[in-house]
Amino acid sequence: MNRTIISLLLATSAQAATLLDVGPGGQIILLSAPVGQKSAYASGFSLDQTYTNVSIEAMLKSTATYPAGKAFLMREIGANATTSDELQNKIVNFQVVASLNSGSFQTIFSGLTLNAGSYYLVVETPVGAAAGAVGWATGTALSTAPGVSLLGDYARTNPAAYAPSSDFSQFTTTHLRMRVSGDAAVPEPATLALTGLALLGVGLVRRRRPVN
Repeated sequence: MNRTIISLLLATSAQAATLLDVGPGGQIILLSAPVGQKSAYASGFSLDQTYTNVSIEAMLKSTATYPAGKAFLMREIGANATTSDELQNKIVNFQVVASLNSGSFQTIFSGLTLNAGSYYLVVETPVGAAAGAVGWATGTALSTAPGVSLLGDYARTNPAAYAPSSDFSQFTTTHLRMRVSGDAAVPEPATLALTGLALLGVGLVRRRRPVN
């Protein structure tokens, strides 16, 4: 009986949810690296609980073929950030589009377990060229789930050698297009009901047990 109760108490259901989403809108539709220079962009968010199977997407695009850039998932950015604040990094490509109004999200990181706290997605671009723009698309249609907040959006031309440690400037006229989704493990209503019945059954059994 005790093992049954423990199993019921531990039974959970993964509930997938879009935690943060920046949709289109606004006049600026792409933050692009200047000709002859690199740029670094960052977007931060906070979670009030642990999520599993977290996926972070961004809309990275260009109007010409460019070398790859690099993405970082950080706990902190700015002058005090070091590699110890880094959770993951990877090489990323910029989707070549015919028009700055087109493009789609690409998955940057996936399969993450993120505890309550603050996180930053940092993207370093290749050197900009006159052949076309390259960067991170922007929008203004922000939506967040309860307990999830957008911390801000940041940019830096000529970033530091370690891009996340750049002296970023925050901007508020638009947002970098990012989407974060994940699973929150919560007890199912049916599980809670069964748990209650099991506990009630234990109480009845104990009451009916004869006294020696």
